[in-house]
Amino acid sequence: MPLQKNATHGRYVEGRLTLPSPLPEDCLVQLSTAPSSESKQELQPNLLHVTIMNGNERKAAWKSTLTSADWRVRLALRRGRAFLLLPSGEEKPIDCVRDGGFDQYLHLGTGGLLLTIITPLQDGKRGGPDGVRIIDVIKARMEEEPQEK
Repeated sequence: MPLQKNATHGRYVEGRLTLPSPLPEDCLVQLSTAPSSESKQELQPNLLHVTIMNGNERKAAWKSTLTSADWRVRLALRRGRAFLLLPSGEEKPIDCVRDGGFDQYLHLGTGGLLLTIITPLQDGKRGGPDGVRIIDVIKARMEEEPQEK
């Protein structure tokens, strides 16, 4: 069956990530993609694209640029608030920490952290002027991720 129009366009990742209880006053959360448990791959070369909306408007206030460093999203959690940590050292506040009664969680999707998973192309047509190639993402992950022994 042929794909419907717009069927291949990404949507925001939806869900919740429960945070440790009690939540430390200051902590770091890192999100990245991983291969399925049935895969023989050791890492997943996908990119995570973040969008920060402008309040209740349907317009984005900020979007991440696609670089090989976007294989992960790093959030600083301070006193119940979340801040997106950019590779430049800049921080962007994101309203995504919710109180679930007995625990706190990160809300992913509409009204929270807006993440889209993007697969880089082999010819590097996505991202900046030179694009982001799969090999660039793999190299960045291998250089930055701690190697398991």
